[in-house]
This record gives sequence, structure tokens and C-alpha cells, in this order.
Amino acid sequence: MEPRPILASEPTVVRIVSFLRMMLNSNRAVEDFVERSFKSATPEVIRYWIREDIRLIPDTTRKLYFEHPLIRPIFKTLVKKHWQLIEQYLSKPDEVMEKMNELYPENKKILESEEARQHIKKELKEAYGLFYGLLHGKSIDDRVGMSNGNSIQIHL
Repeated sequence: MEPRPILASEPTVVRIVSFLRMMLNSNRAVEDFVERSFKSATPEVIRYWIREDIRLIPDTTRKLYFEHPLIRPIFKTLVKKHWQLIEQYLSKPDEVMEKMNELYPENKKILESEEARQHIKKELKEAYGLFYGLLHGKSIDDRVGMSNGNSIQIHL
């Protein structure tokens, strides 16, 4: 059975569009959102992410923000407006992990493991590719001529 489409009048769409409009109108709201995201990366949460292979951008979020015809355009505008901030974090995994360590020094021990570092790098790379694709209509692999799936390092 095919899932039913989410309609414009549904509360989820209305809330998301309102949230995105608020974010578009307030740089401070975006900065606060990023800061809260980092503060949520407690040692317990990081362990859970790794153990359960949690994605940085879950499938439901991808469907709504990157594909829904009413949400995608406003989300794309928000991403375009804050591209520097997105690129600052998603393209520099070592800096992200350092910030996570600064907020919670106990994270350093967790993030010393290769498994943890690889998980975070993989998720940041995938998220960067999604945002890049949203803005440019192609994947980051296409941009660098690696559409065959080979790995790349993003340090722009």
C-alpha cells in the first residue's frame, strides 16, 4: 500500500512552513538552532547514534524538507541564505568534533574511536551532499566527477 501524500492543510506542513519562515526572518534563530543541535550531542546521545547507526538527517525529514512541494522551496531559500553556515560545519568534520568536545569534554574519549569518527564523517558528508544537491540540482559526487560512488573528502 502506497503512503498517502501529505497535504498542504495538514498540521505538520503548516507547522514546518511556519518554522521555516521564522528561521528565514531571524539569523539569531538559525544560530540558536545550530547551538542547540550541538548541545544535544551529549556523550550518551553520541554513543546511541553510533550503536544504532542513527542518521543525521532521517528519511522522514528528507521526504518533508527536501521533497515536499510546499516545504522544499522555502527550505531551499533558507539553505541558500545560510549556505556559509551549513558549509562551515558540514564540510569540516574535524571542527565539528572539536566543538562537540568543547561542549562536553567526555565526548573526546568517544570520538577517539575510529568507528565514531567514521560515523560522524559519513553523516556530515551525506548531509552536505543533500544540501548541495538541493541548491544545485546535482550531487557533490557529480560536481567532482565521482558519480561512481567513490569516496571523497570535503574540505572546501
